[in-house]
Amino acid sequence: DYRSFWHILRCRCRCFSECDWVEPHRHCYPHPGFFLTNQNRALLTNPDGSLTERGADVIRQTPFKRFGRPEELCGTIQYLISDASSFVTGTVAVVDGGFNAFAM
Repeated sequence: DYRSFWHILRCRCRCFSECDWVEPHRHCYPHPGFFLTNQNRALLTNPDGSLTERGADVIRQTPFKRFGRPEELCGTIQYLISDASSFVTGTVAVVDGGFNAFAM
């Protein structure tokens, strides 16, 4: 489930960042929430564009009250691969409209 996956990803990120490397390595991962894409569109929306029961449940638990757009991940990914994050490691950058913080 969503929570289990999130915890596994976070633990893996921290473990890799704590390893004794000859040279420092950065281990950071973007963690997207629910983004409406071709892959999950049929699961989250009906053919007429309305939300399925699952889609409505996701939106209900997301403070931004919408799905993310794939382009909204770009800024986070650009940051993680740039020198601006050269002192950042062992973290997961959550981009989910608040779902992770408030989902039940």
